Amino acid sequence: MSFDISICIPTYNRQDYLKVALDSIFSQISEDIKNKVEICISDNASPDNTKGLIETYIKNYSDISIVYFRQKENLGVDRNFQTSIEMAHGKFYWGMSDDDIIEPGGIKYILNEIQSNPSIYMYYLNYNAYDSNLENKVASKHNLWKEKNDIVFNNSLECIKKCGDIFGYLSAYIMHRETLYKYSSTDNFIGTRFVAVYHELSVLTEKQSLKYIAKPLIGYRGDNLSDIAGSPSDILRLGSVTLNNMIASMFGKYSYELKIMKNFRFLHSFKGIVFIIINKKAPLKFRWEAFFILFGEYWYYLRFWFVIIPILLSPVFAIKLVKFLYQWKINRA
Repeated sequence: MSFDISICIPTYNRQDYLKVALDSIFSQISEDIKNKVEICISDNASPDNTKGLIETYIKNYSDISIVYFRQKENLGVDRNFQTSIEMAHGKFYWGMSDDDIIEPGGIKYILNEIQSNPSIYMYYLNYNAYDSNLENKVASKHNLWKEKNDIVFNNSLECIKKCGDIFGYLSAYIMHRETLYKYSSTDNFIGTRFVAVYHELSVLTEKQSLKYIAKPLIGYRGDNLSDIAGSPSDILRLGSVTLNNMIASMFGKYSYELKIMKNFRFLHSFKGIVFIIINKKAPLKFRWEAFFILFGEYWYYLRFWFVIIPILLSPVFAIKLVKFLYQWKINRA
């Protein structure tokens, strides 16, 4: 059977989050679209009851295509993501994080987009940001957060400049599957946790039309790093040094693409430090390690000295105040 879209969820040991994600999907698949959508779940050998949960959905939704594959052992985030691509049969691949949701009406909206715009090869999706329980909306200031209209890009650089700060957010992009398959050889990036970003940036090089959809179609679960193993410093290093090195290897050390993305990654690093200090109760050692990690990447940024250094030297209560004022400012905008 030919599907318009494959909604693919790589997952590991988060059955409670996964159930919420799946409920948001199956509640939208009505009789008129059930033959246009398939659901693929790649289970990275979860020790919890993910297998039993999926078997329940397969039984309860026997008229909807559900493809489930369980790895024999945990292969890591990147290889499990690769498996989810290989499972897909649809014209478009929509990768979903297992802790997010698709907002009501989102699936039909995308199906209409695909059918109405045959020249579009990738979609970037706006999203609603929520707290860690998906109960309350919180402000999320990404580069296009005020944009009310859809944007079609015919230039990959323009797309990077506008959408670069949501690169790497799995749920927020949908890619043409056959184009995606061209870049299935990613051994150089296995273990970086950013194979999905490699695919995303590779599809951009195809010089096909891309579209940003302003209507929020995704619900993003904020302040949730439960799937990232390692110390706080490892988490920070992944999002700055590792990702910057990958982009440099793809586009060049002095490329315009890297310059743009490093600017976006700087902001994400700042947010990451604030989150880790407040929520992870990081020891003083982390602040020293964060300094040396980011110094190597951003020492020539004035913002490093006037933004990052003051945060690293501030007590927790002051950082909480900065975060509160930042959120307050965005909510008023």
